[in-house]
Amino acid sequence: MAYSNRGSAHDEMSKPQKAIDDFDRAILFDPRLDGAYVNRGYVYLNTGDLERAIDDFDNAIGLDPRLVLAYVNRALAYTLQGNDAKSRDDAAIAIELGFDVVEIDGAIERARSRR
Repeated sequence: MAYSNRGSAHDEMSKPQKAIDDFDRAILFDPRLDGAYVNRGYVYLNTGDLERAIDDFDNAIGLDPRLVLAYVNRALAYTLQGNDAKSRDDAAIAIELGFDVVEIDGAIERARSRR
């Protein structure tokens, strides 16, 4: 857990490689740490490594199918890839799990504008 916390701190300080390294260590220490996959995926998403981001969100969802942020972030990654159908599917699941519809729609629109 300490590596995951430090990874989050590195991400907040805009040090993506250090964040990824710490999330890697956290996952090595405990491969069932779903939050580390979500957080590392988020860093990959923000650095444009969409395939790795999606892989991490897939892993997190495999560990906890109710992990709403994994669906939200994977929807954004799919949007950036231009895969609107998969993005809509993940957004629908996130909404079903309780995520705010206005918030996810706005995030997807912002991601679309970055394509």
